[in-house]
Amino acid sequence: MFVKVSRSKRNNKVHETLQIAESYRDSNGKVRHRILLHLGPTDKFIKKDVDTLINGLLRAKGLTLQDLDSNIDNVKAFGQIWALVHLWKELKMSQIIARQKEKSGIKFDLEAHLKSLIFNRLDDPSSKLKLLTWLETVYIPGINKDDIRYEYLLRAMDFLIAHKEKIETQLANRLLDLFNQDLKVCFYDLTSSYFEAENSLVEGDIRQFGYSRDHRGDREQIVIGVVMTGDGIPIAHYVFPGNKADRSTLQEMLNDIRRRFKVKDIQLVGRQRFIKQ
Repeated sequence: MFVKVSRSKRNNKVHETLQIAESYRDSNGKVRHRILLHLGPTDKFIKKDVDTLINGLLRAKGLTLQDLDSNIDNVKAFGQIWALVHLWKELKMSQIIARQKEKSGIKFDLEAHLKSLIFNRLDDPSSKLKLLTWLETVYIPGINKDDIRYEYLLRAMDFLIAHKEKIETQLANRLLDLFNQDLKVCFYDLTSSYFEAENSLVEGDIRQFGYSRDHRGDREQIVIGVVMTGDGIPIAHYVFPGNKADRSTLQEMLNDIRRRFKVKDIQLVGRQRFIKQ
């Protein structure tokens, strides 16, 4: 037994009525619907009678609306996580991570910590400490929030930095294959990000004073470069010292892309100030 919505068109207007119906099989074994009760026009029934019907059905079961509310507890978000889980599988992230983990000596659940970091960044970006609270609000299959530890999140980030090139290249190749992309045309752009910390610079520090796109020449910064396919899918990124001139990053980037992706000729699209030479 179920509620059926019946639609009909009269005078160029669609009319909806609600009916109580049941399914049955006819003599040929085909599923048919049998109307048991006509409830009337949908808009009028919802406005006038639906609450009465619901309360009556609940009373028949010895329940109230308050009983239903009290049974809803610890609700977790899953819709956006479900999409990310399937994207994770399509990109074969588990295999990519496992290949690099083999020789790392890491004993904790690296994939669970990386997945938590990445899903948080895509769903509700926060600090590593706040991420632990965020995990209480979402459901990620296969991950127990109590097993995710702050110090392991930091070590997972160290792992990403140490294996950045190999992971990025394998992921990019998967993206190129999955979305039928090539590198005949690439977009390249740079930005900068400054630091509020007052720590003194040390030898070899990547933080340096340079051209600030945030108009904060009084702060140390880093320069960040991103390479994308002609359709805007990112395949590589770079972090340069804050005093690195835009044009000086260009040849370094091109050499790297040619080496990693085995391409010779690239049509590069970028800002005039560092493309024009």
